[in-house]
Amino acid sequence: MTKTNFYKLVGIVAILVTSLALGCTEDSKWRGTDLGWDDPVTPIDVGDGVSLGDFYFGLNDPTRFLALGAGLATGSGDDFGHSWPERLDGLLVGQSVINAGQRATRIAFCVHTVLDFLQRHKPGFIVIMHGTNDIGLSNNPTYIANSLLFIAELALENSTYPIIATIPPAFNLNATQIAQRTKLNTLIRGFGTTYGIPIADVDKAFNNNSSLIQADGLHPTDAGYQLIAQTFYDTIPAVFGGGSTGPASE
Repeated sequence: MTKTNFYKLVGIVAILVTSLALGCTEDSKWRGTDLGWDDPVTPIDVGDGVSLGDFYFGLNDPTRFLALGAGLATGSGDDFGHSWPERLDGLLVGQSVINAGQRATRIAFCVHTVLDFLQRHKPGFIVIMHGTNDIGLSNNPTYIANSLLFIAELALENSTYPIIATIPPAFNLNATQIAQRTKLNTLIRGFGTTYGIPIADVDKAFNNNSSLIQADGLHPTDAGYQLIAQTFYDTIPAVFGGGSTGPASE
């Protein structure tokens, strides 16, 4: 991303953040109690895309990763506190992962809290896997995807490099929700093509394998959590402690 486009992005994000703050009234569709969100968030233009080759980390620590997610980030049952962020921390070389996952939350929670997390922890990277709870409530997949992109763009404005994951399969969904999950993952993959944002394709890695999901049809097994961490790890360039042997930028 060129400096011109970066500062242009800063200005656009500032306007959107102000608009969002003014719009968070009782009737706002950003409220966590709304289930529809038929009027999705409009994503920001990220200019010429994202690349690590000339990325400006500012005052952030490029050895620090911030993980965002809901219950799949915190784990459940015997795996509580040992979910994919902790496992990713164990895989990365010379890096650390801060788990900011919050159980039973939806994407709107991340939109409202991400700036606080970014400013408090000053991570060089943010790794995001969110949307499963929203799909379970039959929320608009376009809204969810645009919210993920909005979070990524706020991260860029903060000089933090975003990596977004597709969401894994869930076997407790109805036919409509399955179609919504498929659409959401397609939209997320499009971020890589359109904006150059690295995508950890967790959905592809799971390959609809029910043995990687617990009996509740939702939460991954021990092997499933490990696979999520491995998929993120394989997306992170080796120069930043990950397992990707590809170039840092394209």
